[in-house]
Formats: sequence, structure tokens, C-alpha cells
Amino acid sequence: GTQISEFNSTSVKTISSFGFYYVSTLEKCNTPNVTNISGNGAFTNCTNLKKINFPNNSNGVGTNCFNSCTSLEYANIGECTWISSNAFANCSNLEALIITRTKTVPSLSNTNAFSGSAIANGTGFVYVADNLYEKYLTYPILEKYIVPTYIYLLEKKH
Repeated sequence: GTQISEFNSTSVKTISSFGFYYVSTLEKCNTPNVTNISGNGAFTNCTNLKKINFPNNSNGVGTNCFNSCTSLEYANIGECTWISSNAFANCSNLEALIITRTKTVPSLSNTNAFSGSAIANGTGFVYVADNLYEKYLTYPILEKYIVPTYIYLLEKKH
């Protein structure tokens, strides 16, 4: 199998289905110009993946995209418009999910998008645009774990 611990690229725009599927050695993926991570199973079972940064993502997060990324702690999914089934399922260490979208709350295909994750279990948080904070409070399962981004940004300064 492929042995890669870090993937950095400013030219990649799309992470396709199964792009990093079962690349268990991958620890970081920093592709700031990616606008599409909607591929199904794109990072499934990347068990050493700790951090992903997709600040310019303007599409969704595909089915099983990060399923069983058990080391994932930080995920910036940018201007995400939708989150699919099992997208973050079994991400048992996901402490911070950042969604920067300010226009509308991303659609959630169903409540299993976060099943078995630290967010669903109450040890992780979803940081959202301040102007949409109230709307996020209606999300099933997630409503208790939504935090405005300004609080997150203040925490990061210390």
C-alpha cells in the first residue's frame, strides 16, 4: 500500500472518491485550495490522520468520507454545504469540527453522519459562523455541541 504521512498541495482542487482510502500512514492533509471533498470514502480508515484543513471547500462531505479516522482531532471543512451519511462516523477523537459557512446551515443527510464520533459522544465540538449559531441549535444530536467561532478563536489565542 501507499506510505505517505503528510499531503500538502495548493494545486489540488478535488479529493475524489476513495482518494486516500485506507492510507493508514497519512497524518495530515493540508490542501487549502480544495473546493470539493464530496467523494465517497475519500479518507475512510485513515487511522493516523490527525488534522485536515479544507478552508475553501464549497461543496459537501461525502458518504463515509472520514469514517473510522480514529485519530482525527481537527477538521476544517470550510464553506461546506452538506454533510452525508457516516461522514464523520467513528471519529472517536474529533475535538474540533470547523464550519465557516455564513450563508446557510449545511444540510445534514441524517443523524448518523456523526455516529460513534467524539462530537456525538459529547467530547468534541462543532465551531460555526456566529451569525448561524441559533440555526445550528436545531440540528438533531449536535445541538448540545455547537459553539460560535469567536469562542473558538479566543481559545486558540491562549
